[in-house]
Amino acid sequence: MAKQPRIVDLIPGPSGIPRDVTGEWAAEANTLLTQLSSGEQEYTSKMILLGDAFVGKTSLVQRYLEDFWTENYKATIGVSFYTRPVIFPRLPSCKLTLAIWDTAGQERFRSLTSAYYRDSSAVIIAFSFDRENSITQTFEWLKQLRAEGVRDCLIFVVACKMESDVDENLQRRAREVAQEMGAEYWETSAKTGLNVNALFDRVAACLLKRSLRESLEDMRQQQLPVAPVILRRTNHPPPPPKKTCCSG
Repeated sequence: MAKQPRIVDLIPGPSGIPRDVTGEWAAEANTLLTQLSSGEQEYTSKMILLGDAFVGKTSLVQRYLEDFWTENYKATIGVSFYTRPVIFPRLPSCKLTLAIWDTAGQERFRSLTSAYYRDSSAVIIAFSFDRENSITQTFEWLKQLRAEGVRDCLIFVVACKMESDVDENLQRRAREVAQEMGAEYWETSAKTGLNVNALFDRVAACLLKRSLRESLEDMRQQQLPVAPVILRRTNHPPPPPKKTCCSG
């Protein structure tokens, strides 16, 4: 189900740091584009949302796609799939489509949903402070992701339902978990909209730059080396030099 394009004018810093990194991001991306020198670049990047049931994954996606929130979401059965084009005005020759897979968190769907992990370029591992053990369960979700052979992907550990105050010790623990996983840590609220668009904008920007790097690397690998000149020995003597008007 395709959605209206998301226009990204401002790219936030990692982990929701209130710092505009649009300039440096665009400079690096434009450098990559210049090296590619092949006109428009179009990419589709797969991202997947993992996490226990009822932590707020679907609410997060619906806030991003529809700017909508309700208390009456039902648990996802299997997987739900969405796409959304993303436009970067600073890079008009680049087009990115986010392919978003929202997975069920219930144990009985694990064997089904794990088949969709493969080829993911980014993963959001969601949890909620109001769901007991959902913080430590993020390690289990990462373990399952690795078991499916997904290793080289961007990881975002995302706290949902942050419209209420949370104990600082729990927040500190969540940051430590993200750090141990080599992930960015974000705090969001689908109810209020806190950091939702910023999170997905950050994911999209990182994926686009990564895709440009991969395209450049592919281009370099496909370039064939110049064939060497091979000198062959012969038993025939070379012909005598021709006389010219300048020869003695």
